Amino acid sequence: MGFYDLYYNVFTAVKNCLENVSAIKQVNLGEALKLQNLPLAVISPRETSLERGAFQHVLNVRIGFDVTIIIRETEPSDWFSDIISVMCDAFDALMSDDTLNGAVKGLTPTLFAPGEITALHKLYYGGLLRFEAFTVYSY
Repeated sequence: MGFYDLYYNVFTAVKNCLENVSAIKQVNLGEALKLQNLPLAVISPRETSLERGAFQHVLNVRIGFDVTIIIRETEPSDWFSDIISVMCDAFDALMSDDTLNGAVKGLTPTLFAPGEITALHKLYYGGLLRFEAFTVYSY
């Protein structure tokens, strides 16, 4: 398996996991952004760090990614029931199997941030989940 396959499999596993969250109607991974079915989860790659592993031709790989949850256009009357509960559903789904069905060795959450989101020149409400996935690449 090449590095592209390893990298892409992580994001495919995240998408598959989020597609099983009943509170989320649409999951976007690399497609043109369409805000049709809210709540929407948008998966975005972040920096990936690489370091030499314990053995020759092995790299320890830490793949960072964000999951932006766009929930609604109007300000919520109750942040906990309208926004945070949906974010927690996505968080719990990803953490329920921190190997992402074997795609990684481990998944670490690094940020949970409800708030306002600007997308396509409009203001929405939702939040940001940030994670780091650890895996090993042999070449």
